Amino acid sequence: MAYKVLGKLVGNTGDASQLTMAVQDSFSVRRGEFVRIMHQERKDEGQVAVLGRVTKISRTNMLYNAGFGDGVD
Repeated sequence: MAYKVLGKLVGNTGDASQLTMAVQDSFSVRRGEFVRIMHQERKDEGQVAVLGRVTKISRTNMLYNAGFGDGVD
């Protein structure tokens, strides 16, 4: 099954109730939507799709760099 990539998880992903995602554009997701997040627990395991729900959206214009793992103001 082909998935639509909405964005990328950023920052601390250790707390599953406080995940942050940088989306491709400001209209990629809506509050209340369920999204499938591809997750890989260990390097020797495959990716597994887990279910998440968008509970809050904050639109901020910032430069995102994957090397930093967070936004650059």
